[in-house]
Amino acid sequence: MSLDANLRFSRDGRTLASASDDNTIRLWDLRTQTQIGRPLTGHTSSPGSFVFSPDGAHTGSDDDNTIRLWDVRTHKQIGRPLTGHTASVSRLAFSPDGLMLASASEDKTIRLWDVRSHEQLGAPLTGHTDLLNSVAFSPDGRTLVSTAGADSAIRLWDVPTHEYLGALTGHRDYVSSAAFSADGRTLASIGTDTIRLWENILWRNFAEVPADICKLVAGLTKTEWMQYGGGTPYRQSCS
Repeated sequence: MSLDANLRFSRDGRTLASASDDNTIRLWDLRTQTQIGRPLTGHTSSPGSFVFSPDGAHTGSDDDNTIRLWDVRTHKQIGRPLTGHTASVSRLAFSPDGLMLASASEDKTIRLWDVRSHEQLGAPLTGHTDLLNSVAFSPDGRTLVSTAGADSAIRLWDVPTHEYLGALTGHRDYVSSAAFSADGRTLASIGTDTIRLWENILWRNFAEVPADICKLVAGLTKTEWMQYGGGTPYRQSCS
């Protein structure tokens, strides 16, 4: 095995995966520091991006323009490769429930895949103007964030509808990655100019909406309400 390899830990920290330029992925038991079974073979090029599913049962890996899914227990490929991208796949991400896989590509698109059926879900997500380099799900799985280098915009997508939600701007140069915090309230992005933190860009659930609105309008007097309320009758609704 070449020492030129990419590494990924499983979520439980028990397994390390290494993807090498010998076109294989190897799994390692961290307790015994030995290789687990035979290498995962079948790639026609070095896997540049690969990821464990949340439960650690599967891995997804890119093979130039295609994606392969693997059973970690049997070391066998699951079904046929996922095809559709017209350029190299640069980043993969499983949804939190492990049922969906997102792929970001140098063809400037994001594609969503059903892990069980291997079918593409809907049309590709388009809009970035440079090669995509990162994609990530929010902790609730309802929002996708993506970056595309010199594009410099951080784009957000609604996963159930595939609708474009908007872009976070502020970076002045190349943006290389973005990721959500565990509670989904903070998004971090890194570029060649700086690291930026974006707070409360998403509500975790609709039950929180009234409380968040109250934080914004709490303390409005009746006069202010009449000024900004657009004719809506005054009602004290936030304690």
